[in-house]
Amino acid sequence: MSASRQKLAHRRARRARVRAVLHPSFTGDLFDIWRRARELWLQFFDRHDTTLVALIEREVVWRAEHRKMCDWLHHLEQLVRCLILTAAFALEVALKPRKPKPRARKHRCHIIWDNKPDTWVRLRFSIFPHASRAVKTYGAPAQKQSRFARTLPLARRLETLRRILVAPEASARRAAFHLARLQAANVTSNQPRTLVMNDAPPPPRTVSRGRQATESALEKLLPLCEDRMDAWARRTEPG
Repeated sequence: MSASRQKLAHRRARRARVRAVLHPSFTGDLFDIWRRARELWLQFFDRHDTTLVALIEREVVWRAEHRKMCDWLHHLEQLVRCLILTAAFALEVALKPRKPKPRARKHRCHIIWDNKPDTWVRLRFSIFPHASRAVKTYGAPAQKQSRFARTLPLARRLETLRRILVAPEASARRAAFHLARLQAANVTSNQPRTLVMNDAPPPPRTVSRGRQATESALEKLLPLCEDRMDAWARRTEPG
């Protein structure tokens, strides 16, 4: 083997070792919950007798059917969010000093087709959801709600979850960098930011299908997430 090929082989091996350290290993309970989340994503289409493309082509659905789809999707998003956050707490990443912002780059033109999810860009999924900024007004007349609802927003949320579940390591690593920046800011902050698990809302009288599907996985995942969150909070003393 020549010197250049040997150097290239060493470089590839080093990159593989770095990836193994940075990427979280979804083993044990995390692997079972990740597999369960993938099954629930597929069950969404079986339960509603549709596909992603067919859902887009329908354009609108009845409001009651849309409400059931949103309920299933909302609970699945909660499960995936908690799964990624639990994996991110176990990662230790090193922050690099911030470099000066480069000059503005020319953006490429992307052709986006509504019926081709592979062409969709800027699909965002917040691992750290913030409180709604909507201001509730009292006494305002209620607007008459349409009997139909659009299906494209639902399809975009489903495609976002699919991309995360295919490669969850990338999402967990981005969340780990966010946690590392938060931890570094807490070292010099007089008012450090903390992460707290929200208490579960009181159970309703009738449990929805989406909650029933994710309840067993969340019961197994939440204690692990809380333990890792406590360990992360004790890792660095603020102030």
